[in-house]
Amino acid sequence: MALRGEIEAVRDRALSHLNAAHDYYTYSKEVWRTLQLVVQRDGLKFSHRNRATNSTVNEQNFLSLAQRYIAWELTSATLQQFLSIFENFLFEVLRRWLLAYPQSLSTRQLSGKEILKLPDKAAIVDALVEKELRDVFYDRPANWF
Repeated sequence: MALRGEIEAVRDRALSHLNAAHDYYTYSKEVWRTLQLVVQRDGLKFSHRNRATNSTVNEQNFLSLAQRYIAWELTSATLQQFLSIFENFLFEVLRRWLLAYPQSLSTRQLSGKEILKLPDKAAIVDALVEKELRDVFYDRPANWF
């Protein structure tokens, strides 16, 4: 597949993941709000225990927790998911670009020991691309560009 097609496929996967994350956020928020309404309007009673933490919540605790979960936890988790999707998108686009134009890595170096472990030129190019991506993505995001 040509580079353009590969990048478009990466883009399409990223957009699909972004849409799924946004659906999760929207529908989860609606479920929390619906449950809040049912507790307030219909007087729903319940109690649940988290076996892992041994904490317990009832309908009274739930109302304040639900508001925090909607306003903070869900929003924060969704933002983190969006950032993860973006990082993966950028990583995959750069990988494909560097593999298509390996001459941009001409100043990068591998040790003789690293080179001798590799079977052919394609594996050396792959190793150089991996090293470049590792160096870029373990740096501060401000330096990525």
